[in-house]
Amino acid sequence: MYSGRVSKLSVRFFVLDLVVYAISSFIVGYLKFLNDISVISINAYLIMLVLIGIIFISLLYISGNYETPNLLQVHPQIYFRSLMYSAAFFYVISFYVRYVSYSRIYFTVFFGVNFILAITARYLLSKVYKSSLGDKAKLPLVAIGFMSNNENLLEKLVLEMRLRVVAKQSLISNLEELVDSHHEIANKLGLVNTRELGMLVYEEKVGQLEPLISYCELNYIPLFIVPSVSSLLSIPLKTINYRGILLLGPKDLVVDGVSKRFKRILDVILAIIGIVLTSWLMAFLWVILLFDSPRHAIFSQERLGLDGKKVRIFKFRTMVIDSERQLKILLENDGINKNYYDNYKIENDPRITPLGKYLRKWSLDELPQLINILKGDLSFVGPRPIVPSELARYGTHGKIILRVKPGLTGLWQVSGRNDVSYEDRIQMDLFYIHNWSLGFDMKIILQTIPAVLCRKGAG
Repeated sequence: MYSGRVSKLSVRFFVLDLVVYAISSFIVGYLKFLNDISVISINAYLIMLVLIGIIFISLLYISGNYETPNLLQVHPQIYFRSLMYSAAFFYVISFYVRYVSYSRIYFTVFFGVNFILAITARYLLSKVYKSSLGDKAKLPLVAIGFMSNNENLLEKLVLEMRLRVVAKQSLISNLEELVDSHHEIANKLGLVNTRELGMLVYEEKVGQLEPLISYCELNYIPLFIVPSVSSLLSIPLKTINYRGILLLGPKDLVVDGVSKRFKRILDVILAIIGIVLTSWLMAFLWVILLFDSPRHAIFSQERLGLDGKKVRIFKFRTMVIDSERQLKILLENDGINKNYYDNYKIENDPRITPLGKYLRKWSLDELPQLINILKGDLSFVGPRPIVPSELARYGTHGKIILRVKPGLTGLWQVSGRNDVSYEDRIQMDLFYIHNWSLGFDMKIILQTIPAVLCRKGAG
C-alpha cells in the first residue's frame, strides 16, 4: 500500500521504459551493423521499432506496470509477457512483409537485451526511490477496531504486509466522531488532504461498517477492511464474487497432476547434480566420521513423509552414539524438559560432538538426504520432516502438512533455522503449502545457498 507520493512517480517509470527501449535498440543495432550500416533500410527498421515499441509499452500499461501498487516493485513476468507478444507481432509481420529484409538475429537479441536492461533499470530506480522516500512511500493508515483480542492479527499484518500504521483507535458507532478523529490525525501528520490517510478497519460484525464505507467512498479515502473471518487466513481461500455476493471457499492444496510430475523431475535433476558435485565431500566426511564413531558414520531416523508414511531420513552422525540414553537423563531436568518439548531441541546440546557442531554449522550433516530425494522420500523443497510425536503440535493442520512431501530445505531454512520459534516453523510450513508453485520452490532453493554460506541461524 503506497502513498500519493509514489503515484506521482508513474510518469518517470514510463519514461524509463521508453529510454531503455531506445537504448537497447541502439546498442544492438550498433553492434550488429557496425561494419556496414548500408545493408539495411534505416527508415524501415525505425518504423518497425516504433510499432513494436507502441505495442510493448501499451501492454506494460494494460498489465498495470505503472499503477501505484506496482510502481516500486519489479515484475519480470509483465515485461517478459509484453515482450513475447511484441516479438510475436514482429515475426508475423516480417514473414508477410517481403519488400524489406529484417534481421531476425538483430530483433531476437534486441528483445533479450531490452528485457535484461528494463528489469535492471526498474530494480535500480525502485531501490533509489524506496531508499529516498523511506516510510513516506507507504500509505499512512489508522488502525481501527483492533482491540486486545485481535492485536496479534494487526501485528501480523504490519509485519508481513509492511504496513505503516500511524495511529490506533477503537471502532465507535458514531460516524461523526470517527471522521473528526481521522481529520485530526491527518492534520497532525501535516497531510494536505484526508485522502492521503487510509483506514484499516477490523469488522467484527457483518454490516457494522456500512456508514463508514459510504463515507470513504464519497470522499475517496482509502479503506481496507479486515473481516472477522480473518481467523481463517491460515487456510488458503479463494473468493467468488457472484452478483455482489462474496463467497469464500478453500483452495485445493494437493500438489497433483502435471505440477506434481514437474516437481518430481526437478527433485531428481537437482539431487543427481548435488550427488555428483558433493560425492567426494560425502566420501571424505564418511571416512572422517568412521574414525570419530566406528560403524556409525550415518544416522537414520524415522520421520513422517507424504500422507503420513513413515520413512527413514539419513544424516551424517553429529551426536554421540548413545544420544537417546543421554536424552532421557537430560530430560530429568525440568528446564531442559520444558525447552525440549516446546521447541524439540536443546540449547547447547551436550550430546553434539565437536565435529558434529561443525557439520551442523554448515548443514553438511544433511548431504545424505540427497539419497532420500532420489528415493522419493523427500522433496528438495517442502515442510520440515517431522517425527511422529511432533504431529500433535500441528493440531488441526497436521493432515495438511502430510499432504505434501517434506523437504531438504524450506522457508524455515532460509528464515533463520534454529533462530525461528517452533510456532513460527509451523506457520512457515503452512504458508509454503498454501502458496506452493515451482517458481516459489526455485526462489527458496536460491535463497538456501546464501543462508547456508552465511550460517544463518545455524546451530
